[in-house]
Amino acid sequence: MTNRINLPLDPPAIVKPAEDLAQLAQQINADHEAGEQARKERLSRFRSAGEKLLKAKKLCKHGQWLKWLKENVKFSKTQAHRYMDFAKFPVTGNLDLTGNLDEQESAWQQISGNAPAEDDPDAPAPLPEYITLDQWNEASKEMREQLLSASGDSQFNPQGTAEGIQWALWSWNPVSGCLHNCPYCYARDFAERIYDPKFAPAFWPGRLTAPENTPFPAEKIANESDSVRKKMGLQSVFVCSMADLFGRWVPQEWIEAVLKQCRAAAQWNFLFLTKFPIRMAEFAFPDNAWVGTTVDCQARVANAERSFRKVKARYKWLSCEPLIEPLKFKDLGAFHWIVIGGASKSNHTPEWHPPLEWFIDIKKAADEVGIPVYPKPNLWPPQKYPNDKPWLNAQVAPASLRYLPTVE
Repeated sequence: MTNRINLPLDPPAIVKPAEDLAQLAQQINADHEAGEQARKERLSRFRSAGEKLLKAKKLCKHGQWLKWLKENVKFSKTQAHRYMDFAKFPVTGNLDLTGNLDEQESAWQQISGNAPAEDDPDAPAPLPEYITLDQWNEASKEMREQLLSASGDSQFNPQGTAEGIQWALWSWNPVSGCLHNCPYCYARDFAERIYDPKFAPAFWPGRLTAPENTPFPAEKIANESDSVRKKMGLQSVFVCSMADLFGRWVPQEWIEAVLKQCRAAAQWNFLFLTKFPIRMAEFAFPDNAWVGTTVDCQARVANAERSFRKVKARYKWLSCEPLIEPLKFKDLGAFHWIVIGGASKSNHTPEWHPPLEWFIDIKKAADEVGIPVYPKPNLWPPQKYPNDKPWLNAQVAPASLRYLPTVE
């Protein structure tokens, strides 16, 4: 087993034939202007613009669609989505493109979102920003299909440049929430402050298309000279940092929708992490997925070792963060690398830095099978003076961190 994982850093070409997109842009703008000027041709022109926009979107590579739209069309992004939605609607008797002008005007107002919903009780309701697990379970098959095929403007969240997160400089949360109730959970603290559904499991349909909306940082990657870690971090995305995507409560459709987007965005690396490795083994992952499982205490070791022999992924990793017990492994052969860290302060637990010997034991076991180990910056606090050895102070994690029974 090699110690180094090499991934392609060169992105694919930005777009397919540029002349096709340029021609489509001219036609789209012409349809828009004609529709604005001539009421008689209003709906047919707007529908034509929507059809061409959908075609142009298919020609654009992932991450370039919004940029192309901004640079090439003479109207807003919102208007473009209205045209595209219109193009998807079937033309029926009550949506006559050549009929009475007043009826055309009314139809366009309903389609474009300019008329109140109560004006037409049969008009489709706008999709919600998010849907909770309880709402999903009550939703119709048609509503679920609409949510899973939604297209939004959302992009990845930049994670900043702090040393502790250089392994993935982007996050993406099409699913949020968790039912593990781990005492040290930073995501729960954050969600309680900023999310309407708090930490209840929820699906965010408008975030699904973030991989195709986010420009790929090819130039930054090519010019990065700071470190290999930073270079790889620029193309790596932490998926569902605010959830456990493979929790037993997560609908299979949510997981498949996320994986579908990952397969279609081969230029990015997508990092997954779960405390349910058995569920993770039920899915096949694309080669640009790095899948991991958390082992924070001995009770999780056997399950992780056994399950990851069955996980169908090219790159597999182990996260021992926070390390709250000394760990003993029998079979690390399924993993390609190991991350070890301490615990930052949360709303319910204190900061924690494990003893040095706990790290050394894992490092020795990894060395025996040739697996690289990455110590997180929060593993130990900085030394205050030359002879200070803060990792030797405490030998047992605080009781509030130890949430599972100890396994000998």
